[in-house]
Order: sequence, then C-alpha cells, then structure tokens
Amino acid sequence: MRFLLDQGANPNGPNYPEMSRALWTAVSYDRPEVIQLLTKHGADLDVRDHHGATALERASSFQKKQTAAALLAAGASDSLYAAAERNDLQALRTLLKGGADPNGPNYPEMSRALWTAVTEDRPKIIELLASLGADLNVRDRFRDTALARTSDLGKSRAATALLKAGANDTLHDAAARGDMKALEKLLDVKAIKTTNAHDRTPLHCAAGNGQIRAVTRLIAEPGISVTAACFKGVLSDAASSGSVETVALLIEKGCKPTELGNQPLVKAVASGSADVVRKLLENGADPNAVEDNGYPAGELAVWLLRVEPSFHIGQADHQREVAAR
Repeated sequence: MRFLLDQGANPNGPNYPEMSRALWTAVSYDRPEVIQLLTKHGADLDVRDHHGATALERASSFQKKQTAAALLAAGASDSLYAAAERNDLQALRTLLKGGADPNGPNYPEMSRALWTAVTEDRPKIIELLASLGADLNVRDRFRDTALARTSDLGKSRAATALLKAGANDTLHDAAARGDMKALEKLLDVKAIKTTNAHDRTPLHCAAGNGQIRAVTRLIAEPGISVTAACFKGVLSDAASSGSVETVALLIEKGCKPTELGNQPLVKAVASGSADVVRKLLENGADPNAVEDNGYPAGELAVWLLRVEPSFHIGQADHQREVAAR
C-alpha cells in the first residue's frame, strides 16, 4: 500500500466522494496503521460510506477502539453518534456545548445518539441529551419512540432514565415493561383497546414481552376480549417471547395454537424456546402444517429438532391425539 501511494495512487479511491474500500477496510479490521498511512497521503477522513456514515462513526459503532483513536488523532470530525457509540460523555458534552443539535441532523426522526443510548442501555447519555433539549418522544424509522424501544430490548436503565427525564409513557409501553404501577395509573377503558404504531394493543405488547403479571391484569378487564386478541395474534406474540407461563395462560383462556395458520409454533421455534414448543404441541399445534408466510413444513421440522431434540416429525399424529383427548 505504501508503494502504491508513493507512486501516486489516489488515497480517496476511484469512487470519491464515497468512502474508499481502503479506508473502509482499515476501519472494519481495526488497522490504525493504515489510517495513519492514508492520512499521510491526504485521505479525506470525513467522507461517508453508502449508508451515510463516516469512518469514525463506523469505527465507533464496530467498537474498533484503536482505529477510532487513530482517526481522532488524525483530525477526523467527531459526531454525537460516534461519541455515543464510544460512550464518550466528555466528547458528547464538548460537541453539544459547541452547538451540535441534540436531536441530530435527521430530526424529526430519532437521532442516532439517542437510539444508541437506548440500544446500549446508557442512561447517562439520555440524561445529557435531555438536559440540552433533546426530544425524547421522537420516533425512529420503525415508528417507535425511545421508550417503546427500551421495552422491546429489555433496557431497564434506559427506560428509567427516559421516564425520569419526562418521556411520555403509554399503557402499551407500561404493559411491555411489566410496570404494574404505571399500568394501573394509565389503565382506562379507552386506552386498553387502542393500538400502537404496529397495530398492537396493550395486551399484545405485554404478551410479546412475556410480562405474565401484566397479561393477567389486562385480561381481567371487562373490556378485553381474549378471543378477539387471539385472532389478532396475541398467542403468537407470547410464543415469540419464550414465556411458557404466558403461553399457557392464553391457551387456558381460549387461544388456539392453530390460530393464524399455526403461526404460534413458528414463532416459538424462532425464539428457540423448547418449553413453548412443547406446550404448543401438547395443545394441538401441527408441525406438519405448510405455512402461508413462506415456512415450508420441512424447514419447520428442522427448526423443531433444533429446539426440542427429543421431538421427531413422525410424532405429529400422536401429538394431535394427545391434544384431542
């Protein structure tokens, strides 16, 4: 590489202003010496790749600490996203005090800094962004708020920080967290039937996160129809959570494992929960069913064998007989 650069090779590559493969490789494989060499020959360290990220943002995201340090030492521009990925609070403070927008350049879409703080469960970053005016109720490209994302990912420290900083709570989010105190406070006849951005009721949110106490409380409400929820996939949501207790409760209340084309079994296999797979098979799920959503019976059989080694696809008839008794 040194020879080629000395002979006049372009350090920015042929596709400039898109990031060169040489710089991208140096970041991906944590090679600070390549960064130094490219910098010496005039490479643009702030060029972006086809996803819109700089080399420093990529190095920070990939946890390539040596390369990130080399880029900073060579003069690469820092960003809130890169600093958040490195969990560098001092750099974040410096950038914010220097005028960086706490909501990021793509507002009203959630900033990468806030998204990183949530996904990596970093409450101090949330506190810092909130103290300087970040919008904590903004949504990401999946239409989720930061608080909703913490529930899906199980990031309890980030959730606490968001609530403390004033993020709007909803019955859906409280149910997904299993926060019974907040759930009781937010529970009312109207909210219990509303759907979120993903067409999910609070009951679906609780079931999808295996929050058995929240599920128990919600189905006790007079306005809740478990049967209607079953037809809208609540058992599938519970199966995907891996919570056999939640699955068992919903089956007891009338949900059928064959709902929505045997989807609960597919979700259980995908979650890797042998206990849930077993519970569904015991209650009539058909491992030989051909799915409408692209899951052939043969593939389903392979997945079943992975999560439940004692099960053999030839046992399907026996399983159905057991369920029918």
